[in-house]
Amino acid sequence: MKMLFSAPNLIVVSQLKDMLERDGIDCFLKNEILSGLAPEIPWTETWPELWVQNDADLSKAEAVKTDWEEAMLA
Repeated sequence: MKMLFSAPNLIVVSQLKDMLERDGIDCFLKNEILSGLAPEIPWTETWPELWVQNDADLSKAEAVKTDWEEAMLA
């Protein structure tokens, strides 16, 4: 299990999760509801995280993430 991506916006993280799942990559979100604790703990530690379940899928997930990021910037 490896973390692939983290961002302050849950919508953005969920969007990438959907892309990975469409490509058959098992993944899950962590820290979905921690943003309410931001004053108590460091802000960046409350960001939603996207984790890839199987380490063998990591390189495929990274390729999907790269394509997704390029499309977001276009």
